[in-house]
Formats: sequence, structure tokens, C-alpha cells
Amino acid sequence: MNELVKKGNYALFLADLDDVKVLYSQGKIKASNNNKFAELLGVSPTPASSPGWAWVFDDRTDVIDSLGKADQRLFLRLFRIISLSNNLADLLPNLNPNRVQLGLSGNGNENWLRYLFTNLHTSQTLRILKQLMPNVLKIRPGLVPRLINDTGFYYIDSTLIQIQRKQRLVHLARTDFSVQELKQVAQDQQLRDGIFTLLDYLPEKYINSHGQNSVKLARSVASLGTKSTIPFEFVSLNYPTREDIANQRNVSNVRLYMAFSSPTVLSLSEGDVLFVTHSFLETIGLPTYPVLCDQSVYCISQWLELRGVTILFSAGGNKNSRQNLKTIFGSGGWPGIVVGGVDANGQFVQSNYGPQVTCYARPSSSMPDFDESSGATSFVAGLVVRAQTYAKKRGRFLTPAEVRSLLGSCGPIKSVEMAGPICLPEWENLAIAINTLIP
Repeated sequence: MNELVKKGNYALFLADLDDVKVLYSQGKIKASNNNKFAELLGVSPTPASSPGWAWVFDDRTDVIDSLGKADQRLFLRLFRIISLSNNLADLLPNLNPNRVQLGLSGNGNENWLRYLFTNLHTSQTLRILKQLMPNVLKIRPGLVPRLINDTGFYYIDSTLIQIQRKQRLVHLARTDFSVQELKQVAQDQQLRDGIFTLLDYLPEKYINSHGQNSVKLARSVASLGTKSTIPFEFVSLNYPTREDIANQRNVSNVRLYMAFSSPTVLSLSEGDVLFVTHSFLETIGLPTYPVLCDQSVYCISQWLELRGVTILFSAGGNKNSRQNLKTIFGSGGWPGIVVGGVDANGQFVQSNYGPQVTCYARPSSSMPDFDESSGATSFVAGLVVRAQTYAKKRGRFLTPAEVRSLLGSCGPIKSVEMAGPICLPEWENLAIAINTLIP
């Protein structure tokens, strides 16, 4: 994959920690918990005298600290540009284009930077990602679990590590509650780490109406024809910064890197399913984009797939504003499954489209007004959970690659305006294919 997504805030993804250590020793990296960041790097603390980069996971220091050393390498190498007073060569005088990836990492609500410094290749990045050891989030002995009110899920006090062992379905959703309201809830429940614990393990009643619709549809499809109820977990897409909280600023934007580096997401494992129906809005009047366009989402999704987690993304766009994602995504090889929407007759695209979209879905007859790519992604997420449950009963979970292949072939193939031949996956076809795949 030689092309990069060309939308969003640019971030620096360094190929090894030696480059990070050099920048840090030069005072060019900003981290709010400077001593802990230095400890994670294995160097002596250095003040940020002329910062040009900020660590993306600055507000997740404790969570990253709980990872194994091999897994920490991924999260310690992702930064965002915070100073454009110097050009890239000044910030990285020994820049080697084959060892640096510029891409996207932002909260989706900022004025996105439009600077493309150079065409960089990701082969080195992909090679390193494949070598990462998936020894993530090991439970530390002697810790006492506590129950978070209204969720039914447990966490470990000192690391907020999820310890539920059943197959998991996680939805990342926005909340309409204000920071002040959520802070009060966290205070009333005496949650460790306050509002951040609440947002990391968001109770269902706090997600917005769009998220409620997503859950309702996915849950109904996942349990169709069975007596089982699939448990959901939720993580907020809206997060304040710790600096805002410390300064009593009640501001909360969509911060994708916070949601994707939450303990709930990082503790997902083989057979689990994560889905996101939210999408980017770059400029009013233009189509929205899949959150996979965010560099941190891309990197963590690649890492999660190596652990056997299936991730689904809304293709973005809508029936009135849509475009070919090829102009954004470039060539193939991206992690995750991108889902698009079509109309009830399967004749017209209601979302972005292109070869990067794995499959499409019609509006559900039970929720016909919940259409376009959000409804389609929720429907397909339910199918995937049902497929994984069925496959496990036959002997094993499906790999993310197998899920992607089945969704792109197990259903009627329609020739749709603009999108060309597309697949509309159906459960009956999926079950037959799984029977063949896992005799």
C-alpha cells in the first residue's frame, strides 16, 4: 500500500523508538505527564523546550503503561504536529521517507490541515506491525475488581482493564450529555478517574439517539432466530482533555484516538466485534468519510486485526452527498470492513462507494427510516456477531480476513448505479459458507 489517506490532521508515525528518543532528547515532544512518558521510553526526562510534536495518547498514559513492552511500541510512535512554525525538515532533520508515515489523527471536528509534505511509503510500518506481539493487557495479580454501576461489566482499579471473557460486541457512540452532567454522574458513582472511566465504559442510557438506533438494529439481527441476547459494551466518542478538566473547561469533542485507545477496545480479542457508525464531516455540504481515515484509528485497527478482532466502519456519505472512496483511500490493503448503504430495492447507493467498501445493506424492514451507511453498518455488525457465534459452535472463530471475504460474496450480487457489482450479504448464505469453511 503506497498511497496514504489525504484528509485530516497529519500525524507522525515513526518506525522505531530510537527516532522518538532523539526527538524527545531535543525537547521537540510534548507530553503532559513528562516523567511517565520518559519512563515508558526508557530515557531520562527532558523538558519540551521547542515542541513540534505532541504524543497522541497523552491522556492514555496509564492505559499504555499497562500494555506489554512489545505492544507499547505502537502507541509510543504516534504523534501529531502542533507547530507549523518550522517545516518538516527542521522538525526532523534526518528525515528518511521510508521510515516515516504522515497520515491522519484528529478528532473530526477541527479545521483539518491540508499540508501534504511528501509521498511516503508504509511497507516498513506494515512490517513492524506484523511483528508486534499480541501480549496485551495482562491482568496484574492481587487486584480487586469493582462493578461499575449500570454496566454489568467489571474493571480492574489500577489499570481499568476489562476482564469479561465472553464474546464481546462493542459500539463506539456519541453522547449528547454535557461534560458537566457526565462529571456529576461520575462523582455520584465515585468512579476512579472520574469522567474518563464513565466514558470508557459508557452505560447504554447515555449514548445518543443515533447510537441507540445502531444498537437496536445490530442486537435484533445478531439474535434473530435464537433465544440468546448479545451483551453490548459502549465507549464514548466524545472526550474532554485532561487539561480541560483540570482547568474547569467543559469542552468535549469527538476524539477518535481516545475511543480507540480505551481499555474496552484494547482488551478485545479473537472473535470480538467492534463497530462504528459515526463518520467524519470535513466541510459542510461535502460527504462524510469513514473514521478509518484517521491515522490512529488505522494503526490500532491494524493491531486489533492481528489479534483476531473484526472491525466495521460506516462508509460515510448519504443519498444526497456521496463519492468514490478510491480518491481518499488510494489502493487497497486497509484494515477493517467498510460498509455502504443502498435503497430498499438495492438499485441506488445511499453512501460513499468504491472498491474499499466490502459490502452493502438495504434498510432493515423493522427500521426502514434508519438507512444509509449507519443503518447498513449496524445490520452487518449484527450479521457478523451471529456468524462468529455460529462459527465458534462449529469449532473456531472466523478470522477478520475470512469475515471480509464472506461479506463480500455471501449474498445477492447487484449491479448498482456508480458502485457497479456489489454484495448484499444475507444470513442464509453466510451459514452455508461457514459450514463449508468449518466442516
